[in-house]
Amino acid sequence: MHENLKYTLKLDEKIQAFNTFEGMDPKNPEDKAQIADWQPIYAHKHYGTLFLIYAKFLGKKVKEGFEVDRVQLYIQNYEGEVTLGFTQFAELNDMQIEANDPDIDPRYPNRKKYKLNIGLQALNTENVIRNYRTMDRVVLQQGDVIMTQPFFLPVTNAISRIFDGDHINKSLFVDPIFMKRDGDEVYITQQGEMLLRDLLNGGHVERKDLFGAGIDPDSPQSFENFGEQKNRTTICQPVFSQCDIP
Repeated sequence: MHENLKYTLKLDEKIQAFNTFEGMDPKNPEDKAQIADWQPIYAHKHYGTLFLIYAKFLGKKVKEGFEVDRVQLYIQNYEGEVTLGFTQFAELNDMQIEANDPDIDPRYPNRKKYKLNIGLQALNTENVIRNYRTMDRVVLQQGDVIMTQPFFLPVTNAISRIFDGDHINKSLFVDPIFMKRDGDEVYITQQGEMLLRDLLNGGHVERKDLFGAGIDPDSPQSFENFGEQKNRTTICQPVFSQCDIP
């Protein structure tokens, strides 16, 4: 059941682009349009913080559907001790629809799926991405599906010391996605190493960062299939949005 429950992403060329919250008057219709009309596309809890990501898909109606000009994103931290923010990375790409995909729907025989990757980081106060533009022309159609999939960069090295192997035990914040504390010892976990290698492959960290963390990016990791999910095609999380063109 859960894989069929989705946000409704309204694609309307009347939605106004966001610029700033400062100096806006909610009683002014033009100002209200700018600071409102954010639509939820993702919800989760990391670092003990419950947060939602909202979006504005800005563009125009065309014969084929809705042509996306740019995407704006906003993250709202609702409860928890750690502030989460954007790294300013976003990327929207086509996804292949597999034969057993629960999003196959006879009502939308030409349905396409897209994956929206977003970079997040703990102890980061950047709460808006204003001008993400796709590399290629994207035209969304009625019933298309967008899966939002954030990934995390480690907490900045000045705080976590994750890329400073000689001083990692002096970490002010042990990033739980990548690291673990055991008494006086702070170290990068096997899962953390796997994620750092993925970040390197995606161009989000540099080779010198991994060497600084004591990881040789040219040698294979010492374990295989760590964290592999078996027999799961859809994770039970509110991450899917279905496009609606009024």
